[in-house]
Amino acid sequence: CWFHRDSRNYILGICPVLVLGKFNHETSGQFIMVEPKLVLELRPGDVFLLMSSIITHGTAPLRAGETRRSWTCFTAGGIFRW
Repeated sequence: CWFHRDSRNYILGICPVLVLGKFNHETSGQFIMVEPKLVLELRPGDVFLLMSSIITHGTAPLRAGETRRSWTCFTAGGIFRW
């Protein structure tokens, strides 16, 4: 995915992310976090936690024929304004 922050998520919320797909985690599809300057080689089936509203994040390009998906949970920030 393109580099972004999830600005509508609860700012203190932690988002679990499940990595799915068929790709070589060592050569493509790495998860990149900009501010902490981290590149994670996450394999399909890995789960990690991320504060997606305050950390700019995205993924490296895939090679031809590869697929990468993720299942992400979050807490909408609007819930807490009431």
